[in-house]
This record gives sequence, structure tokens and C-alpha cells, in this order.
Amino acid sequence: MGRPAFDAAFERRFKRLVADLDPALIDRFAAIVGDKYALRDQADIAPYITERRGHARGRA
Repeated sequence: MGRPAFDAAFERRFKRLVADLDPALIDRFAAIVGDKYALRDQADIAPYITERRGHARGRA
């Protein structure tokens, strides 16, 4: 049920944000929490930043 324009804009911002992160920093975070818990794929992250009814999405 989301808002298509909002979802598309969110996806563009998310990809830009992730692209701007230093891969070494991401690797350091993964080393701290363990690779199993270091979510990097947008599909894996989405459930944690989407309000359960699908009305609002956050950022991570």
C-alpha cells in the first residue's frame, strides 16, 4: 500500500546514501556486529524501516 512517488524518491535517496558510505566503514560495522547481522541489501533493511501498516517509511 505505499505511495509510489514517495517510494521511488526514498529508493533514490537510499541508494545515494549507501553509495556515499565508505566501504571500509561498513566493513568495520559488520566486524562489530557480525556479517550475519550487518544488513546491506535494501530488501533486508526494508522491514526495519517501514511502519508495519505500510503508511510510513524511515531511513537507516
